[in-house]
Amino acid sequence: MVRWKELAKAADTIVILMGMSQLEQILYKLIDAGLRKETKIAVIENATTKEQRIVKGNLNNIMNRVIKAKLKSPAVIIIGKVVSLQKKLDWFNK
Repeated sequence: MVRWKELAKAADTIVILMGMSQLEQILYKLIDAGLRKETKIAVIENATTKEQRIVKGNLNNIMNRVIKAKLKSPAVIIIGKVVSLQKKLDWFNK
């Protein structure tokens, strides 16, 4: 069982592997645990492959963006300020 309140307070960056099927519930739990709806989040489908796709947003709008982009598993979910560094750290697409 995940201790969402402790997780939300304990880390600046949260990484969730294989969480796509539970994304909506994860978002709800994190907001309920105290993370702001404006907290940055990225969902990365097929990370480190030539099929990699990245959708960024915040806890409040990411679900709609993921649905619109039709992202599927496998995907990595990254939550926190580190998401704003994605363009700087974009070594994969260079």
